[in-house]
Amino acid sequence: TALRVLDLSRCRVGDDGVIALAGASHLSRLEDLRLERCCVSDTGASALARSRSLASLATLDLGGNEIGRAGVAAFGRSTSLP
Repeated sequence: TALRVLDLSRCRVGDDGVIALAGASHLSRLEDLRLERCCVSDTGASALARSRSLASLATLDLGGNEIGRAGVAAFGRSTSLP
């Protein structure tokens, strides 16, 4: 629970990995999550946007992924992320 920064850039985490991260309650104090070029699509982005476990995030890097309009819209509707 002390983890504040997690950089998984270029690790090919994919949607399944991002969905697992989004549901990980032990990441509740995470402030900086970097998922650049991790093969994330709208599915993973939507899971992140709904995550209650990541409410402390100040920085989220999703550059270089396959996120389209649906994923961006999910962040716009998010009430979970700051």
